[in-house]
Amino acid sequence: MKCIVDAKIDTGSFATVISSATLTKLQLDPFTEDWVELANGEPAKSRVCMCRVHLSDKDETLDMPIYVMNSKNEQALVGMDILSLGDFSANHIETRDGQKWLRFKFSLTDSNWFK
Repeated sequence: MKCIVDAKIDTGSFATVISSATLTKLQLDPFTEDWVELANGEPAKSRVCMCRVHLSDKDETLDMPIYVMNSKNEQALVGMDILSLGDFSANHIETRDGQKWLRFKFSLTDSNWFK
């Protein structure tokens, strides 16, 4: 099943995480649990699932372990586990009706990661 999830970039996070609500939407099954350090420095146990992450308009995908945070809001954060694998570029875009956007593009730098 292919499902699009908008994610925020979080350079302060060592791992990519999704909320419990996003886990349900994606119909993923956690395969293990692991200890993680929260932003406040506290340890917490997190469910972990495997997810195929599509990163760009090209056929660049990664099968990555994704941590699950306890949240009922549908959200996702892309952490340094993915960010450190490639190069980002950003473009400022203004639409005809005056809306301003910042578009990010990502390219993997090591073709050994491609699926």
